[in-house]
Amino acid sequence: MGEWFHRTIVESGRLPLFCAFAAMLVAFLFIRLSVRMIRARVKWWPGNVQPGGVHIHHVVFGVIFMIVGGVGGIALPDRALWPLCITSAIFGVGVALVLDEFALILHLEDVYWSSAGRTSVDAIFVAVALIGILVVGGRPFDIGNDSTPGVAGIVTTVLVAVFYVGLTGITLLKGKIWTGLIGVFIPILLIVGAIRVARPHSPWARRRYHPHRRRGKARLERAQRRERRYREPLIRAKIWLQEAVAGRPNAPVDVPAAGRGDASAELPAGPVDNGDSVAPADASASWPADATAPTSNGRRPDAPDPPAESVERDLPAVDRDLLGR
Repeated sequence: MGEWFHRTIVESGRLPLFCAFAAMLVAFLFIRLSVRMIRARVKWWPGNVQPGGVHIHHVVFGVIFMIVGGVGGIALPDRALWPLCITSAIFGVGVALVLDEFALILHLEDVYWSSAGRTSVDAIFVAVALIGILVVGGRPFDIGNDSTPGVAGIVTTVLVAVFYVGLTGITLLKGKIWTGLIGVFIPILLIVGAIRVARPHSPWARRRYHPHRRRGKARLERAQRRERRYREPLIRAKIWLQEAVAGRPNAPVDVPAAGRGDASAELPAGPVDNGDSVAPADASASWPADATAPTSNGRRPDAPDPPAESVERDLPAVDRDLLGR
């Protein structure tokens, strides 16, 4: 193992990249442990950083780490190997902290423990896969492997890159995200992904598998069969792995919203801390019992008074005559 590490990582000059990759993994696992301990309200674990009552998300610290590590790495000379490894590790920590709240940046909303927060875990998985392939020596589209000298070598490299970029675009349009991303380093996956049938809800399927097109309906049915047979079990396995590593998101529960009809809300698994007090996790437990209970006249007590003309219209004929007098 030591000989492989020295030959593959050290001698190839990828030690700083390895340090960034290892630091990213460690930082991601640590921050996920931290937020799960905070969510479980472990008393001895440090809580959120809230100077002056403002909750500072760890994406802020991630940006700072990325700036320090990135600028420090650029400023160092190439021969300063160990200082460069340190700055690379700092940069990797920043990447982990930023990607762990990628969903917050994407939605501009704190969706960390909602189902939308799984996007952050997807981003981390993608980063780990792609950087890991780079660490062990993978090259995007096999660029640099062509030994043809001169202009012929440059033209060949450009044509191969354009060809693979086109295959990558087709694969991504067919909804095969992982195949397209990993195929950047393993081109055979791009060829397979571009040839095989698209996923049923992908942009390619919406455009090409329309019923009015020739064989469109048959291709859509085949895509749906493949989705049920192969894709759905993989999705369930991926969700299981995400929840095992990063925690289970809040379950969506239908809760009546004040002043209007039913609304779908996501309730946390534990108590909710709003910064001032702790509210019960079950919103229905503190919901007023008579908030939606109708009164004797058939209307809710919080409903506004109807206009006079509607009152007169709803009265019986005898009462309308009396009102007119």
